[in-house]
Amino acid sequence: MRGSLKEANIYMGVNSIWIRPYVYPLQSSEQYSKSSQRLYMSATIGDPSDLSRRLGAARIVKLPVQPEYQEATSGRRLIVINRIEDIDIPERLAAAIYISLSKHPKSVWMCNSKAEAETMREVVKQWLESNKMPGHPTWILSSLGNEIDEFKAAEKGHLFVGGRFDGMDFHGDECRLVVLNTLPRAINLQEEFISAYLRDSAFMIARLNQRIVQALGRCNRSENDYAVYILADRRFASHFGRETNRQGIPKNMIAELDIAEDMTEREIPDIQESVTRFLEENFEDFDYEVSQAISRIPVARPSSESLDIADDEITAWTAMFASQNFPVAAQKFEQCWKKALNANLIELGAYYGWCLAKAQYLEARLANCSLVDALHTFEDAINRGGISSWFNRMRASLNRARQTTVDQQHYNSNEYKNAIVRAFDEMLERLGTRGDKFERWCQRVEKMLRSNNHAEFQEGLEFLGKLLGYTASRPRNNSSTDCLWR
Repeated sequence: MRGSLKEANIYMGVNSIWIRPYVYPLQSSEQYSKSSQRLYMSATIGDPSDLSRRLGAARIVKLPVQPEYQEATSGRRLIVINRIEDIDIPERLAAAIYISLSKHPKSVWMCNSKAEAETMREVVKQWLESNKMPGHPTWILSSLGNEIDEFKAAEKGHLFVGGRFDGMDFHGDECRLVVLNTLPRAINLQEEFISAYLRDSAFMIARLNQRIVQALGRCNRSENDYAVYILADRRFASHFGRETNRQGIPKNMIAELDIAEDMTEREIPDIQESVTRFLEENFEDFDYEVSQAISRIPVARPSSESLDIADDEITAWTAMFASQNFPVAAQKFEQCWKKALNANLIELGAYYGWCLAKAQYLEARLANCSLVDALHTFEDAINRGGISSWFNRMRASLNRARQTTVDQQHYNSNEYKNAIVRAFDEMLERLGTRGDKFERWCQRVEKMLRSNNHAEFQEGLEFLGKLLGYTASRPRNNSSTDCLWR
């Protein structure tokens, strides 16, 4: 990496530093470039353009699959989503879990890390004891995976899994309850960067959704399989609440998620009754609700990111990192930048502008030329992606390069006006415009802001802050303020 450090990206996390090109230079490998035909095999290939990006491969053509199989998922899922509670096992979820374990005393808990899995095992052990369910064995899944067979063979027990959402199959009564303790997250520093600062990256949303889809299929291995899935992380509700965050999810699973969203408005006895009927294989009402929900699903709009953006992006990074051919890299990044502007991609488009500026900067430094064009492109990219804090922080780099101070004119009133319009637009997109969802949302927020329940009041403040264009969050520490607006 020493000879290509300036061309690489450097990602700094809490526990690690990652140095790599944004796209791997696979096409510069002689073994790859000289092959006449390549066949990629995967059960979860996803979007071919994103697979090309992840590998650094040439354009991939996906073998056609008949439409009825593209949208097919096995069995039935009764999904219960956490609404607002921010404790380990909220009351509403605990009621559904208790009923499920009373019928089938086995469960799988999916966590983002081994440490989280170990913590949840202790929490669940105490919860089982307090609910008069003693003597349930528990397992933490190791790298060898022998615990899966022990769990399957047991009459009761609970398996805790860290950082893994696929590769586990539970048939029939081997397990009827899966708890997703946290929203599947990025698996490396680059994905964390994309998720945090390039939020309109359709391919990243599809990647995360693919992991969720995999998790929601662990106990549905045949057409007649059925299972209850608990989405314990309250971020699931906001993630699936937006239409644009549902890319890559099959229609019947979207319908099941819509039913789960409606269930968040129901009282606890209603939830318990639904779980009981479902686990007793009384599917008549459930199947009817699914069919009605499917009929209401809007026709999916094509992704704003087209395959040819990925092609140009891969070529650009290969040219910049593998051969330091900065003119070719700049030409291809400029095409990505223009296509992103035409597709109205804000943050992702700004990132392509940043890549273009980087290629122009390296080219100018190599030729000992003026940096004016590169810095002008850099400024355009910052202005384009200004709603993302990462691009705003880039102003310091731009000012150092120009040896200037911060220009206060960047922070004019129009930016805040645009932020409010964008926030309101995103809220409407999340709620949808069908029926009375908007009115019910307004009533719910007003109720929260008048509530004497601390968690509800906090959530109301968070909703209000976001609607006003702020980045609003609820700190978890006991001595923290209720809600921070930044």
